[in-house]
Amino acid sequence: MRGNISRSRDSHHGGAPDQATSIHYIDSRGTDIDSGRGNRLCSNVRKEGGPVMSPSTVGLVLLLFVGVYAAINECELMKPCDHICHDLLDGYECSCKEGYRIESKEGHGNGSSVPHRCVDIDECWDDAEGSDRGPVYPCSQRCINTQGSYRCECIQGYELHHGGKLCEPNWGDTSYTIYPSKDRIRATSPGTRTRDIIKNLTNAVAFDFDLKGECFYWSDVAASGSSIERVCFNSSARTYQTLHSTALKNPNDLAVDWVGRNLYWCDKTLATIEVSKLDGRYRKVLVHKGLAEPRAIVLHPGKGSVEVDTLQSTMYMYWVDGGEHPHIGRAGMDGTDRRVIATSEQPYGLTIDFPADKILWVDTKDRTIYVANLDGTNKRDLVGIGKNSLLGSLIDVSAIDIIGDEIYLAEPGTISGCSKIRAGSCATIDWTRNRPTDIRAYHPSKQTQMENNPCEDNGGCAALCLLRPGGHTCACPQDLTPSQVDPQQCTAN
Repeated sequence: MRGNISRSRDSHHGGAPDQATSIHYIDSRGTDIDSGRGNRLCSNVRKEGGPVMSPSTVGLVLLLFVGVYAAINECELMKPCDHICHDLLDGYECSCKEGYRIESKEGHGNGSSVPHRCVDIDECWDDAEGSDRGPVYPCSQRCINTQGSYRCECIQGYELHHGGKLCEPNWGDTSYTIYPSKDRIRATSPGTRTRDIIKNLTNAVAFDFDLKGECFYWSDVAASGSSIERVCFNSSARTYQTLHSTALKNPNDLAVDWVGRNLYWCDKTLATIEVSKLDGRYRKVLVHKGLAEPRAIVLHPGKGSVEVDTLQSTMYMYWVDGGEHPHIGRAGMDGTDRRVIATSEQPYGLTIDFPADKILWVDTKDRTIYVANLDGTNKRDLVGIGKNSLLGSLIDVSAIDIIGDEIYLAEPGTISGCSKIRAGSCATIDWTRNRPTDIRAYHPSKQTQMENNPCEDNGGCAALCLLRPGGHTCACPQDLTPSQVDPQQCTAN
């Protein structure tokens, strides 16, 4: 909680303190008896019908006037402040109680403050001009602003600890950090030895998982040919399946839609974002115009137990474009309502903090981790993490992910973890000979199933059911179009 202070000089003191002040003597007829005599501050003065006032007498009068001037307590006389008033020699000073700040004088042209009124500070995300903005994460998950204060809450599966600000999991399942490392994909967890879970690859670049289907997905990028593959653990065979191997150049990131049951990926060389079913069917290019160098893609297909109104603010896909005009882009998961929501100098990596409804990315030029609302507003930097020596100053981060309070970063030779609420508290989680190019925090809480799923039973669509804010869109593969008779069906072009 924070307060604010503003100084003021009251107008009843007779004008601005830097202006010169002159004294005139007036007779009973209202005539200025000094008129025409020039500026004679040291001359004797006679008040009509009274004695001569010597210079020493004038000085005494002035001293008495100054004494009265200084003795006035504006705080008691005027009570000008909303909360706390401090009387000064040349005015007064207003301040606010903890959790409040001086009200910003918005719409008054000069952007100054109104010294008399105190307004509540939104500690959860105070962005008032000139305010002493607090930490990006005052709570590790949900922050509820109250008058003069705030409180923290946790989503299901977490409990409050550490002074009521940090949410820690109460689930028994172990979380893993999974990352591709050239010819293999590795997994590590606290207190366990790192192991290879997928081997004999050429150059694994991107990775994601489908908890419901018990499958791992990855891209393998090589000069001889690139592919997108998967392996599922719900069968005894557990063989690698090639989903896509044609019309691919550099599929450098991919993302599983665990609600709509689709697979999304971006190709940095082709400058496209594409989608297919999780088994590889019905491939379609969603975004191609206006993309220069897509580097990362993440999905927000919705949350478990969401209200219908909440569907309007979720079901988006987000991507990083590192081309000539680097930015963070967003569109419905059907490719509609596309827009730039944030700009960045050199963005790499992208993830979503689902409990807090934030997006995070790394800027390797600014050496900063940025956080913003899901619509890109209130862009802030996580102060402290970028200056931690364990992270090499964020010069060459290739990927980022988050679960609970922990932010995971993939850098050359290392996997690091940092606390999002205790900025600067970082540690090396794992060492690797090769450069990890992606990273995923693996745990059931990362892919909660959604009630009122618009793509239940594939949404009645013959091919692709693509989520979008408020519902879904039936889409067809690249060589087909929706039927004019029945848009849920597909016909040849």
